[in-house]
Amino acid sequence: MEGMKVERKNGRSDKKISVLISILILFSLICSFSSYPKISIPGKAENGNIPQAWHNTSTLTVSVVALRPQIVWYDFQYWNYSNGWESRLNRQVDINNSAKYRFIINITSYQGWDDIEYINISAWYDKGNETSYYNQTLGGNLNMLLKYENTTGTANFSLLWPKNETSLVNYSERVVENSLTEWAYAESRNISFDFVPSYQFRYGPGPDAGWDTTSGGLICTNQSYFNNRWSWNFNFTVTDSGENNSGIPKSAYVSDEFGTYSYSEIVSAGDPVIYGEPVNSYYTVNDENGSGNITIITRSNGNYTLSSNLSDLTHVLHPSYTISNESVSVRGGNRTSFDNFSKGPASHPVFLYGGGYDGMPSYESAKANGTNKTTSNVEYRCYIPIGQEPGSYTSSIYYHIRTYK
Repeated sequence: MEGMKVERKNGRSDKKISVLISILILFSLICSFSSYPKISIPGKAENGNIPQAWHNTSTLTVSVVALRPQIVWYDFQYWNYSNGWESRLNRQVDINNSAKYRFIINITSYQGWDDIEYINISAWYDKGNETSYYNQTLGGNLNMLLKYENTTGTANFSLLWPKNETSLVNYSERVVENSLTEWAYAESRNISFDFVPSYQFRYGPGPDAGWDTTSGGLICTNQSYFNNRWSWNFNFTVTDSGENNSGIPKSAYVSDEFGTYSYSEIVSAGDPVIYGEPVNSYYTVNDENGSGNITIITRSNGNYTLSSNLSDLTHVLHPSYTISNESVSVRGGNRTSFDNFSKGPASHPVFLYGGGYDGMPSYESAKANGTNKTTSNVEYRCYIPIGQEPGSYTSSIYYHIRTYK
């Protein structure tokens, strides 16, 4: 009896296991056809662990549109007949009415070159003040303005200022390859102005400690480099025909400096002639048979002094006879009273401009305009004592001009 009971019990257990297996199979089939997504691992299936994966072939593209013109580079150069154009930025240049220089600038316009309306090049002597600006002090030897105009379809180059102290000898506009951008409408050109400054183009020695040649490298928009006092500052401004959000024309500018060597020259001086009798009296060039006041023509591109000196006058036929230079005096220039030449420890020339003694200023200011200075009021006189041997007496006159900052 008990054996039969055990068999029935085991039979019921097998049936339960069979039913459970059937239910699991049915549940699996239902899930396989349900709307829920299957869980999967993307990517190439490999054996083993896959802790991470990389994908490095996607790219990010940003298009930068420059609405204002771009100044790519610029220079101030000297024409060396042996080596061609040489940069003279932050260095001094010769002023002799023949040396040729140029401003040159490379510009890219992203809206096409017809959008460029003006290129202004202004230059000015800073008078030792880096906050100075163009035309702050009037004068052809102190300011310069060059203009490129492109508003009518035909480009126009001009030297607007000065008219006499600087001459425009050449200019050019050259289309060049634009290597900075693939932008469809972008165009690049080199614009240059060649000019010759005259003798009194203002002396710019630069700083006493030496020139600071720091530069900004690639020029993109607006930068200013005024590092050296007592120099010529210059500015390029490029103006586009478009407008910004405020209705102001778009423009780019860049600034820099160069210097000039000093220039001093006495172009000519008249020969004074005096006639007089030996009667203890003064005679001047304006007395009878005298030469009259003489003219001295000088050049200086900075503040300057001008002096005159001479030795004892010697008889032409009998050199043993002389007239002391202390008997001769002169006035003219800024000197309104006669001053005698002298000898000995207190010897000094007679200053017609500057000198810093006898009520004279230390120097005469540089001329803002013109290519020379004409002084036509120079008057010599001589004291002739009783008993002076008759005849002609002569002495060389030594003029000295010195240019200062």
